[in-house]
Formats: sequence, C-alpha cells, structure tokens
Amino acid sequence: MSNWKQSGEMTNKTWGVIREHPQLLRFPALAAAYGALTAFVFMAPAFVLAALSDNLVVRVAAVLLFAVGAWAATFVGLRYLAGLVYVADKVMRGEQATFDEGMEVAGRRTQALGLWALISVVVGWIISLIQGGGDDNIAVTIIRVIAASLLSAAWSLITFFVLPVIVLENATAPAAMKRSVALIRDKWGQAVTGSFRIGGRILLTFLLPGILLLVVGGVLALGVGGMIGVSFGVVLGLAGIGLIIVGLVRQAAARQIFGVALYRYASEGLVLGRFSETDLVSAIAPKKSRRGAR
Repeated sequence: MSNWKQSGEMTNKTWGVIREHPQLLRFPALAAAYGALTAFVFMAPAFVLAALSDNLVVRVAAVLLFAVGAWAATFVGLRYLAGLVYVADKVMRGEQATFDEGMEVAGRRTQALGLWALISVVVGWIISLIQGGGDDNIAVTIIRVIAASLLSAAWSLITFFVLPVIVLENATAPAAMKRSVALIRDKWGQAVTGSFRIGGRILLTFLLPGILLLVVGGVLALGVGGMIGVSFGVVLGLAGIGLIIVGLVRQAAARQIFGVALYRYASEGLVLGRFSETDLVSAIAPKKSRRGAR
C-alpha cells in the first residue's frame, strides 16, 4: 500500500473517532483561538514598540515581550491539547469523559506543560536560525534549508509521544522526552526515518486550497486593484484563511488522537479505537536498507 493511501486511511479512521465524539474538536478549536489571542496580546505591542523606537532598551523590551508571547501562546495551546489527549484516551477505551475533566487534568500538568512549551519554542527558534532568512548565496541557503528540515523532522518524530506521556503518565517534560525516544526505539528500533503517516489528506483538502485562495486574493487586491478587485480579493483571502484555520484544527485533532492510540500501542500493546495493529506498526517508516532500496 502506498504511503499516501495509508495516510488517508488512518486519517479517515481518526475522523471516525471524532464523528463518534464530536466534542473532541472543541479542544483544538479553542487551542487555536486562545493561542492566537494570547499571541496577539503580547506580540502586537512588541511590534509597535520595535517599529516606533530606536532606543536599545525599548527594543530589548520588545524582544522580551515577543518571546514571552511566543511561550504563552504555545503554553495555552498545549493546555487544550493536553485535555484532548486525556479525553481521547478515555473515549477510545470505551469510557466516558467530559471537556471539563480533560481541562482539569491539563491544569494538574501545568508545570510540565509550561516547561515543554518553553523547550518547544526554543527548539523552534534554533531551527529558524539554522534555516536563516535567505540572505546567503543559493548553495548555502539550500544547505541551511535542508539541515533545518531534517532537524525539524527528527524533532517531530522523537517528541511525538511527549504530550501523551506528560498527560497520561504525569511525567515531567525532560522525563517525557526520554520516554518518547525510548518508546520509539523499543517498538520500531533505532533505524527509523520520516514522520508519522497521518493527516496528508487534510493538507490536500484544506491547507493547500486555503493557501491558493489567499495568494489569489492577494493578487486580485494588490495587482488588479479597484473596487471589484479589492472586494473579490478580500473575500477570497478571508475564505483562504478560514480554510487554513479549519485545516490546522483538524490536523491538530487527528495528530493528537492518533498519537494517543499509537502511544497505548507502543507502551502497552493495546489497539484502541478504529485502528488495526497493521496501522499502528506501519505508522513510522523504517529506514530502508541499501539492498531494499534497489
């Protein structure tokens, strides 16, 4: 079975869980909404300060405000996703759990989630620094982009179970990182590559069309101009933003729900929800040997 078809089937099975328990979507939707609001509260003043003043102290304050905003927005989002992890684990086991119960458990993991948010933001900035801003020559830019992409993929892979471990095992952030690596190594071995095969269909259905509408809307508004061009451009741009937001929410829900199922399989050998053992075993692509790659 091709990777694309397999990703589509696992995404559909994940959405089967959500169709049975639609309240699960409330978590990523609120994570996106409150995370964006938190980022705006901190970062809008930071941009204003940086733009209006050349004073070194003011600019340092703006950078610090921006950094705090990045951490706070990440932390707010993680709290809601932690609630999703708890409730998804319960309902896939055939038990009952409410939104409030999920948020209560997330509240008891505040310290670990706060540190994990900080680690995530710092690593994200490091990856961005490696990637650079495209100011180098073409060869250096390509090397930096490839290095950043490889590091990002590796980080995403080895930390996939961090949130389930924090929520379901009440672990600290450093312990959860070690546990995540151990689960992947013990279940799939050290020779793994790529990422978890989930959500590709969401990318094709929502994110790419949303980006296309946003680009077309921008071209109409800025390139064509006039009342008609601007009006149609704004409408298309807003539609594109809406599709992107819906896609990101669905992607977050699918990733966390599948992550819970995969965590229970890796840690206890349990097969939860609509997934089969074949789905879970093949979730991580093993690194092909030279003989197999021929």
